[in-house]
Amino acid sequence: MFPKIEDLLDARTIESSRIEYKKEWNPVRILHTICAFANDIENIGGGYIVIGIEEKDGVPQIPPYGIDRGQIDAINKELLNLSYLIDPVYIPSTEHAVVDGKDVLVIEAIAGPSRPYRCPDSVSKDRKERSGSSYYIRKLSSTIKAGKDEEMRLFDVSNHRPFDCRVNPSAALMDLRPSLLYEYLVKIGSESAKDVMDRPIRGVCNSLRILGDPPNDDVPINAGLLFFNEAPERFFESAYIKLTVIPNRTGSEIIEYEFKGPLDIQIDHAIEFLRSNVIAYMTLKHDDTPVADRICNYPLRAVEEAVVNAVYHKDYTSPEPTRITVRPDRIVIQNVPGPDRSISDADISGFNMASTRYRNVRIGDLLKYRGLAEKRCTGIPNMVRSMRGNGSPDPILETDAERSFFRVTLMINPVFVRKKGQICIDMQNNSDISLENRILALLQANPSLSMRELLNALGYSRNASNVYAMVRSMVSEGTIEYTIPDKIRSGNQRIRLRNTE
Repeated sequence: MFPKIEDLLDARTIESSRIEYKKEWNPVRILHTICAFANDIENIGGGYIVIGIEEKDGVPQIPPYGIDRGQIDAINKELLNLSYLIDPVYIPSTEHAVVDGKDVLVIEAIAGPSRPYRCPDSVSKDRKERSGSSYYIRKLSSTIKAGKDEEMRLFDVSNHRPFDCRVNPSAALMDLRPSLLYEYLVKIGSESAKDVMDRPIRGVCNSLRILGDPPNDDVPINAGLLFFNEAPERFFESAYIKLTVIPNRTGSEIIEYEFKGPLDIQIDHAIEFLRSNVIAYMTLKHDDTPVADRICNYPLRAVEEAVVNAVYHKDYTSPEPTRITVRPDRIVIQNVPGPDRSISDADISGFNMASTRYRNVRIGDLLKYRGLAEKRCTGIPNMVRSMRGNGSPDPILETDAERSFFRVTLMINPVFVRKKGQICIDMQNNSDISLENRILALLQANPSLSMRELLNALGYSRNASNVYAMVRSMVSEGTIEYTIPDKIRSGNQRIRLRNTE
């Protein structure tokens, strides 16, 4: 699926190494780059070529140079002819876009199913005379000929296609649900969402690259089933999140939840559960300043990064689900297997877990389009920054010598622990915390609310005494305030977040 042209221009959702800009149509160089992206030696998902935009020092120049709109059809025809010079044949996709009133053409070349590919080193103008052919690969942001060692690695990579990119022989096109395709496209802001229910499902699936290649072009790949089937656990027994709440140190009264469905929806629901039922806030007042600090027991950004990381990097051939365990003083997120062996123990302890080897290439792309993952090895660093910014301990990262699992532990902010080591939050009775967070969220989205508006938004009746009590408590704590503080019972009374500036 083509990302938005704005994202390609500032590399927001696609790494800059996967994008190449060309001022004009340059057949041979573009042929080499298509071949390199199709070979995808780093298993990062291929890449994009933007024709009509000049590049200077790696930065696309805006406004664009542009191409003649009447030239686009001719380029597409010549591109098709060039595709047959690639051995084996590889045909990329193209899409027309407009940037600042200028026409550009985007070529998408994802990892090919018949890797490795090679193509002519040069081609004469009439396409009749050709030089020798070579395997081309990407090195950082450049297209180069593969050397002997790189050719060996390319053949090795080609023999080990990522599991999420393989077709599933137990599935059929009908296992991909149009309603889930529509919901996903709406969430990512795709213009094609408006007509998805009227288009043939095969065309929609092809645009998302979730079907196999001929002769399996009507069979879903595993990533497609994980995102666009309502019960992916029917195909992959461990494709769900198991969340366990252990509310006290004795381990009694354990509560278990399971989040199933498409992977991105699992992530949404698990994070929402943690946000509403576990994450709590505390306002700290200081004697020397009127400005109060607001901290939380677990920063939401760190929790999000940990959950997404676990779902993204899980092995879906393993029978072990993604596990989240909530204890009174910590949240533990675990997936199998562990990090790639190219990442040393020292790198793990130093939170430096950059790797060019992706276990789930297509899952990563589909999570990126949803805005849930960046696919830039930034999950752990973001987690660390979020914890430190909240005054919380650094995350604890664990694995074993066999790299059979990866465990992230987020410890509670020390401020939420009383002097004798007792946890401030009673997890068995956390409804008040959930209610407070919901009130805060509504007031962050609205300048002010009347009590009737607040009750309606929360789904309560007018006589919900617990809501009135919570509002009074939050006013006393200085979290929120009345708009008419000297006339509490005024018919025009409203509440709002307290202005601490």
